[in-house]
Amino acid sequence: MSLRQRDFFILTPHRLSQMLTPESRLHRQDSVLMQQAAGSHILLKSDSGECYALDDIGAQIWSLCDGAHRIADIVAAIVADYDAPAATVEADTMELLQELVREQLLLEGP
Repeated sequence: MSLRQRDFFILTPHRLSQMLTPESRLHRQDSVLMQQAAGSHILLKSDSGECYALDDIGAQIWSLCDGAHRIADIVAAIVADYDAPAATVEADTMELLQELVREQLLLEGP
């Protein structure tokens, strides 16, 4: 078995900040606006004009990213509202939040 370059990555300071834990607290970037349109929730980065769409659960997660809630609290809220296994909700929530941090829509910290 040979290792290819994509089988690993170097941890840079930018990547380290994206390693979220259940104790992490996230808040919305001030330059991101949210609008509801045609059954979707649209995030707009006002500085770049980029748009992102969230479903209802994604929008609920987004609204809880206020710097006060830990990721564990967000997962608990979603589990309480939907009939899904906690492990699945946690994995899906972490994946979404990591993507939102990577896209600089959410920031770590209160």
